[in-house]
Amino acid sequence: MTNQTVQLKIVLPQKMLPVQSCAKIVVPASLGRMTIIPDRAPTTLLLNNGVVEVLTEDNSVKSSYFIKGGVANIAADECVVMTEQALSLKEATLEKVQALKEEHLAELLDLSKSFPQAQDKKDSETEFYDNLIKYLNNKK
Repeated sequence: MTNQTVQLKIVLPQKMLPVQSCAKIVVPASLGRMTIIPDRAPTTLLLNNGVVEVLTEDNSVKSSYFIKGGVANIAADECVVMTEQALSLKEATLEKVQALKEEHLAELLDLSKSFPQAQDKKDSETEFYDNLIKYLNNKK
């Protein structure tokens, strides 16, 4: 291997999270969880709602994010995760997530009064937050 680290870039529609260097990355691929290591063959993966974990050399979790599906492009020493939403699990509590869910759903309810297609977005948001709440409950 030429490089012992892989770069994680999480790209959202409105911003990019800070780039992280790490030993390994675990992503929630549509066919199951997949570990990304340095010098991996290029590939593109469809991602499910779930947890992206940034791992150290000894496999301890350095940081983790709950994402709303998306796509991961992997090439050599870089993994670019493109997703609609990502929430750092370092800051996530059930109370915070529940409050975010209620806030986002209220915004979408207001929006759907003018734009009926916002109802589809509301269903997707509900699924994302319900999956995140289920994950946090299972961690207890």
